Amino acid sequence: MSITGKVEEKSVSLSGCVVLWSLTESTNWETLKRNLEACDAHAASRGVIPPRGGFIKCLPERNTRLAALKKALAKVFSPMGAVIEPLEKKKNSGYQVARRFATEENGLPVNGTEVLFSVPVPKDGQEPELFSVKTGNPVPKEHPTIVSLRAFYHVELGKVPSAKVSKALADACWRMDGTSLRSRGGVYWLPEKYVKTWAWLGACLEKAYEGNRLYRLRTAMDPKGVRTIVERAEREIQQKADELEAQILSGSQGQRALESRREDAISLQERAERYAKIFGGGLESIKTRCDEIDGIATTAIVQLME
Repeated sequence: MSITGKVEEKSVSLSGCVVLWSLTESTNWETLKRNLEACDAHAASRGVIPPRGGFIKCLPERNTRLAALKKALAKVFSPMGAVIEPLEKKKNSGYQVARRFATEENGLPVNGTEVLFSVPVPKDGQEPELFSVKTGNPVPKEHPTIVSLRAFYHVELGKVPSAKVSKALADACWRMDGTSLRSRGGVYWLPEKYVKTWAWLGACLEKAYEGNRLYRLRTAMDPKGVRTIVERAEREIQQKADELEAQILSGSQGQRALESRREDAISLQERAERYAKIFGGGLESIKTRCDEIDGIATTAIVQLME
C-alpha cells in the first residue's frame, strides 16, 4: 500500500489482437487443404510463424458420407415437399424419402406419410442408390432424379460443415497461445507474434469459400482488459490441468495413455511459462500445479510397471 492508501498495481502492456469468425456451410475441403499446405511451404520465407504443428493441422474433417447424403437428399426432395428420415433398420445406415398425405376415414381427416424410397449410405468410392419401396428395385441411373442426387452428393462430400471449421479454428487459437475471452469460445485474444499468422489463416478460409470471414480487432487495452486476459489464461490452464489430473487418477489409463497425459502436463507448463513472459511474470501457482500433475503421472506409470 502507498501512503495515499491506493493499491499499487503492476502495469503490463499487451500487444496482440482479438479474433473472431463468421462461417458458412460451403467451405471447400480440397481448396482449403491446398491453401494450408501453401502456407506451410512459404511461411518461413515470409517471416510468418505457423501455429504449433503447422498450418495443415488446422484442416478440419470434410462431410461424412452420411451427412453428404442427407444434404443431397434434402436438395433434391425437399422442394417437392418430401420428408427425409433415418432408415429404421439400422442407425446411421441411410435415409428414407417419404411424402405426407391427407385423407379421410369415416368422415374424419387423417394425416400420414408414405415411404417412397430407401437410400442406404454408399460405401467409400461408390454412388448413392435410390430403391423403390414398392418394388425393391433401384431407380435407373439415367433417371433425372438419381443424376441430380449423385451430383449434389459429390458436391456435399467435398464440403466442410461450419461446426468442424469453427472447432479447427478454436484448436488453432490454442496452438497459437490464444486465450478464449468467452466461456463458450468464439472470441479469442492472440499474442502479437501470431497476428500475421491469423491473417494467413483468414485468407485460406475466405478463398475456400467467399462467405467465410475471419476478423481481427486491434484496440487500445486498459488495465482492466489486460487483467481479464491474464485471468482467462490462468483459468484455461487450470481447467485443463484439473481434467488431466482426473484422467490420471481415474485408474482407467494404460501406460501409453499415462505417458501421453504426462506429456500434456509438460506442454501446459511450457504454455504457462510462455504466458509468464508475455504477461511480464506471474502464473507461478499454475506452473507448480502442472509440475504436480507431471509427478502424479510419473508415479502412476511406475506403479503400473511394478
